[in-house]
Formats: sequence, C-alpha cells, structure tokens
Amino acid sequence: MADLSRNPAMAGGPISMNSLGELRAFVAVVETGSFSAAAQALDISQPTVSQRLRSLETLFGLRLLERRNGVTLTDAGREIFNRARFLISQADELGGLARDLGELRHGRLAIGFSTPNVAMPYIARICEMNPGLAIQQVTGNTGELLELMEDFGIDVAIMTMKDAPANLRSFWLESQYLVAAVSRDHPLAGRDEITLREIAESDRVLLREKGSVTRQVFEICCEMANTDPENTMQVPSREAAKEAAAAGLGIGIVFDSEFGEDARLHQIKIIDAAARGEVYGVSLQNTVGLPVIEAFFDICRELSARDPDHIRLVD
Repeated sequence: MADLSRNPAMAGGPISMNSLGELRAFVAVVETGSFSAAAQALDISQPTVSQRLRSLETLFGLRLLERRNGVTLTDAGREIFNRARFLISQADELGGLARDLGELRHGRLAIGFSTPNVAMPYIARICEMNPGLAIQQVTGNTGELLELMEDFGIDVAIMTMKDAPANLRSFWLESQYLVAAVSRDHPLAGRDEITLREIAESDRVLLREKGSVTRQVFEICCEMANTDPENTMQVPSREAAKEAAAAGLGIGIVFDSEFGEDARLHQIKIIDAAARGEVYGVSLQNTVGLPVIEAFFDICRELSARDPDHIRLVD
C-alpha cells in the first residue's frame, strides 16, 4: 500500500488512509458546490461532511473553504484541491473503484472549447472510447475558458491561443490562419488574396470581442504590417462576424478553420497576416496522474498530427 504520508503533493500535517474520508468530503463539497449536495453524493449526513472538513482543516492548520454566501475556495484550498483529487485517485487504484475510474467506466469530464469545429472530433472520440464517462461541454472565448479552468469550472479545454501559457499542461493540435469573409455581392468577392491595408481601406472591419484570440492575432498582424483600421465594428462571436459579413455590414475577420460552408460568403486569404492562432488541448499543471485527464491527453495524441516536429507537449 502506498505511504500517502510521504507524498509531497500535500504540505500540511501527515496524510494517512484515515484522512481519505476528509479529503473525499472536501473534494465533494468543491465539485458539487454545497455541503448538502456533497453529503448526498457521498451517501453520508451533512453534519458528517461538516465534521470531516473541520478535521481536515485542523490537520493542515489551514482554512480551505469560505462558508459565507455559498462555498468558495480559499487561496490555500485552491492549492490543495487538485492534489487532494490526485491522492484520492492514487488510493482508489488499490481497489475495485480504482479499476472503474482507471478504465473510465464512471466519472465526469467538463470540457471547455473556443473552437467547436476543432473540438468536436476530440469530444466524439472521448465519448466513443469511454461510454460511461459523463461529458459536460462549455463554450466561451479563450479568456473566459482560462478563468473557468482556474476556478475549476472546467477540467480541460480545447482553445486557440497565441502561445501556450507556461502554467498549463498543453498539447498542440493545429494552427489557424486569419481570413477575410465578405458577402458574395461585395466588391471584394472576386478576390482570392488581400492585404491588411487593403482591408482597412476598403470597408468596415468586423472584429471579435476583446479577450478572443481572433482579435488578439488580428491586432498583432496589423501592428506588424503597420496598419491600423479606423472603421471597425465589434461583434460577440465568430458566428456573428460571419452573419454580419453576409448581411453586408463589412469584412469579417475569422480563422480559416472556422469559415465552414456558407454559400452567402466568400473567403479571401490575408497574405500579410503573419501571426497565427494555435489550437491546444490544455489542463492545469497539477492534474498529472488523474485518469480522466490523462484519457483526454491520450485522445489529443491519437488524433493530432503525427509529425514529431508538430507535437509540442508541456507537462
């Protein structure tokens, strides 16, 4: 049996098998959002959940949860939460429950994505390989998904970033390039290529919201090309950018993989858009060893490009 008291993942008092009940109560309260829901999930009474949390906080000498206005992790609680999940997973590997979790016959995985066209084949493969796994899907732009991940609202994400942040585990999936979307009757609809300066001087530019990588990459490209479009309109999503372009409101800026099939629109390559958006599968660094997270990265490896020069894994 593993000596959990020697595991460096936890930094408070000694951890023993007797502490697993307290750890399970802590993790359940965080994941369910309340003491009553945690009690129901663990099939124990709510006072027992409260007692186990008090015992764990006493053991560590730390306050892990704020109990006013709901349940909120303290800074110390944030540091300990995923490590607690890891320790529980290690202990469960010694029994039948561990076999179920390791083979993902049960469990849940919350997947966030900013690029549904890229994410859906990965989600479909995860469902195919793990039919007992409950999948929760959450959409948002990259900034929103990063905040959700830090707050444990999602476990993993498939999203576009300029570069992979050093504080995340990340696996590169593919590159995306900026293109211009115009209506079929737009004066530029006969063009196959265009420059950023021509876009800025031709019509209103339809830009994604602040926080989107599409917007960030476009602004970087304009700075590199010494171009600053003055006539712009902000739209709330890639779909809105394409719909606005189709309605004749201007030139929509999207990534090539997002363009899709739309008979109303014409796609134009932006030849001097030097910066790219890179799509990564990501999770927090301290999720190493969690079976459900490792299953996600296994799918990333399986479906992504096989060329070693294109595979960039950060653990």
